[in-house]
Amino acid sequence: MDAQVLATEPPSALAEEREIDGPAGPLRLRILRPAEVRACYLHLHGGGWAHGDPDHQDQTLMRFARAARVAVVAVDYRLTPAHPHPAGLDDCVAAIRWLAANGERALGAARLVVGGESAGAHLAALALLVLRDGGEIDPVTAANLAYGVYDLSMTPSARRWGDRRGVVSTPDLARFAAQYAPRERHRDPDVSPLYADLAGMPPALFSCGTLDPLLDDTLFMVARRRAAASPTELALYPGAPHEFLNLRDAIPAASAARDRMVGFVERVLA
Repeated sequence: MDAQVLATEPPSALAEEREIDGPAGPLRLRILRPAEVRACYLHLHGGGWAHGDPDHQDQTLMRFARAARVAVVAVDYRLTPAHPHPAGLDDCVAAIRWLAANGERALGAARLVVGGESAGAHLAALALLVLRDGGEIDPVTAANLAYGVYDLSMTPSARRWGDRRGVVSTPDLARFAAQYAPRERHRDPDVSPLYADLAGMPPALFSCGTLDPLLDDTLFMVARRRAAASPTELALYPGAPHEFLNLRDAIPAASAARDRMVGFVERVLA
């Protein structure tokens, strides 16, 4: 993953830090709370499950928090290769459960939207499956998922991308997937949500650029969710690459996508 093309944002002095009980000890949450809060928005960062930090998008997430009128809660989930599957997933599920039980008391909002980009979108999709299978999905109003990895064995667009320059390449994707879970597990539904039963899921908006090696992941996931009758919206951005929401040199598609995401949150909360 080429970090040189991604934006670097200074941490916000407005952020709050909180620790909750996690599956492996204290779990850090970073909270960005606007003046008006009508829902909690759990954010899971990208980075190939191996990189990233919950304070790396403070400025962008605060703008989103104000526009959508949500309290953004970013999770400091455990990273690979030191913590392979299901460590990071377990942390994300724990954060959702905490918000479902404490969001109204702690942040002033009972409703919950789950969102993430790239590896974060993958973890969000898996976490929702865990909650649905456990009969705990009701507190989640919707999901906002951007250019996620939904098949660790790699869809055709990921396999065919090759070594082309960009944010991420086919060898990068293969390396990250190998660190996340053993190859023989890559098509198991608890590792790759594309192979799961996708019925009974909350509404979701899937966003992706057409110059993203993970384009097929989004297209296939949208098709399978729709076939399972789970409410699903698709937003494609011509010419946009992977991680186009967080590029150092912003492109018009990023602001258009964020406006679409805010509108989606508006609709599901209304």
